[in-house]
Amino acid sequence: MLSLRSAQFIAATWHLVLCKPGQNHIACRNIRGMGFDVFMPLHMSDRRRRGRLQQEPMPVFKGYVFVSA
Repeated sequence: MLSLRSAQFIAATWHLVLCKPGQNHIACRNIRGMGFDVFMPLHMSDRRRRGRLQQEPMPVFKGYVFVSA
């Protein structure tokens, strides 16, 4: 993920992109490959897998990615 200083973040024009369900990471990779800056905030979430709790990063806004033009 791109980290921007607050002045750069505010000055940039941001657009919201709707993604297919569960495909945020693929959309980010493809949009970055086109030369755009991408912002997808993540939070740690507990998920149960095979009877165990695992923490993994999940998008804060599921199905959406912010793109700077």
